[in-house]
Amino acid sequence: MKPPYNLPAGPLPVATMNGFVNDYESNLEATFNKGPSNSIPVPITFDKYQVIMQCYQPDQVNVLSTLAKEFAVFDHWHCSVPSQTWCNRAFWHAATSGGIVINPVGETDNIDVDTVDMATWVEAVWNRSTLFSRMEDAGVCYGIYSPVENVLPLTSLFHGVFEHTHYFETFFLHLDMHMLPKYVFLEPQFLFDNNDQHPYSINHPERSTVLLGEELILKVYNAIKNSDHYRDNTLLIITHDEHGGCYDHVPPPPAVPPDPNVTGQFGFPFNRLGLRVPMVMVSSYIQPNTIINDQYDHTSFIKTACDKWGLQPLTDRDKNAVPFATSKLFSSKKRSHWPEIKIDENLVNKYCNEVNTDNDPLNGLQKSISTALLYVEKTRNLGDTPADTIKTNADLKKFIKTFN
Repeated sequence: MKPPYNLPAGPLPVATMNGFVNDYESNLEATFNKGPSNSIPVPITFDKYQVIMQCYQPDQVNVLSTLAKEFAVFDHWHCSVPSQTWCNRAFWHAATSGGIVINPVGETDNIDVDTVDMATWVEAVWNRSTLFSRMEDAGVCYGIYSPVENVLPLTSLFHGVFEHTHYFETFFLHLDMHMLPKYVFLEPQFLFDNNDQHPYSINHPERSTVLLGEELILKVYNAIKNSDHYRDNTLLIITHDEHGGCYDHVPPPPAVPPDPNVTGQFGFPFNRLGLRVPMVMVSSYIQPNTIINDQYDHTSFIKTACDKWGLQPLTDRDKNAVPFATSKLFSSKKRSHWPEIKIDENLVNKYCNEVNTDNDPLNGLQKSISTALLYVEKTRNLGDTPADTIKTNADLKKFIKTFN
């Protein structure tokens, strides 16, 4: 991978969508063939690179595919940046990533570089207004729920938001007690025995993070479905921050740059959206087989929330975004029931077995979380843990225990 990457000169052309295999091969090379110069390279064969052109069948992800059919699916919802997790998640709540294009930490094996990059992220993003700050000023309550108890949510590390955070299981308690805030943001489990649908750093064929993610979606769905108090006045949004590198044929369309006076990393002007991502919405006022064909991106959520609660826009991107509430998403007729959904027990028995991941090295996202937590620890004078002591899940567990 050499400059100018995928940034052609001149007017913005239609993306050709033909680089998925090349990019995947490049990443396989970088991951597996970085040994001594005299080592024998691992051949990148068809059976390895074909994976990036594949997809799950509906019955393999029955929860999400059933919800898509029984409620609403958006077939042109694009992530906001043709890039990675941190930037797209920043766009969900801030409508900008402060000009940063790639994940700021965890992309190198050099902790000094990562620490500097985290400081750059803090300067570029943490001081930006967010949907959270707009809601705070307007007196609209919100809550961020994270699955690892006593660990800062990933959203806190993205935006420097440390208030109104809760342990994930508290969501169900708040629901039962009719105490949910107006806006709830639920995070999957990114650390240790993760159910965030990111792969483990070491292959565990007997345990699928994708299927564990299905279980998570089903648990939340059932909790709302079975709540007489919340079922008929709640919109459940299920989405992904970005496409994960997997193939898609739909070219990302042009976009309004969020900060016209900011020159983006690598010269990217933020004038193009990213690829399509799954977007499913569930509500008592969404009829079965609802398919929304209009184009949206993550900032359409901000636009919808700002319209709902009378909040000011955050950037030019969300100011010009189309709210999904203006689509044919909602019906004036209330549904008579929410369907019962189950996960195939054969799949659960085959792919949800317990595994010990303590000795697994951290995957890329976990590395970035670790580095961000180290940054918070040091800058808040909570300690000075050597970064090179955190290499495995067990190391990270020990650090978090000490950190707290």
